[in-house]
Amino acid sequence: MPIKIVAYANADSANIVWMGDPISNCQGFALEKKCNNQSPTFLENRTGFADQNPRPGEHRPSNIWPFQRYMWSDHDVKPGDQVSYRAIPVIGGAENNPGTLDQKAASSWSPGITLSGTAGDTECHFNRALIMSQFVSRALKAAHRTKEISKTAASSLMQHRRESFSCCLNQDLPDCRTKSWRELTSYTFTV
Repeated sequence: MPIKIVAYANADSANIVWMGDPISNCQGFALEKKCNNQSPTFLENRTGFADQNPRPGEHRPSNIWPFQRYMWSDHDVKPGDQVSYRAIPVIGGAENNPGTLDQKAASSWSPGITLSGTAGDTECHFNRALIMSQFVSRALKAAHRTKEISKTAASSLMQHRRESFSCCLNQDLPDCRTKSWRELTSYTFTV
């Protein structure tokens, strides 16, 4: 059976699911994305092979570090993006050798989807991306903070988030909805 792929979207991310028959010596799948009629790019994978000793937070294109599962969420999209995906098996490979893309066994492009929080006359937008625990952990570590945040620092961070949310929700909502999660996350820590 050829690889079948489908993508679903909300206002925050695209979820990609694919399946097919077992493929001999398959190390995983490269996921390619077409976004807003631009040239295809490979999605980044944040999970490398154990023998490559990946560093925390390290990521590489999925043609180098193939996805070792049949489902992935693309958080590098933003509302209004029109996206389509395809899965390409990565065959063989060894340490420091990413393997070969099997273009003949690749899926077709998934039907295009548009990221939107609109469903009929209702809109739903998620705030999950405004403060992600891994991002905060790395940001605090990078700022040479200790593992424990003092109550004063935590209180200050929460007040800052409230002010950022208030700005986003009361005055600048159309602008906030056009920003990526990275821009919004950056915004909440730099205002």
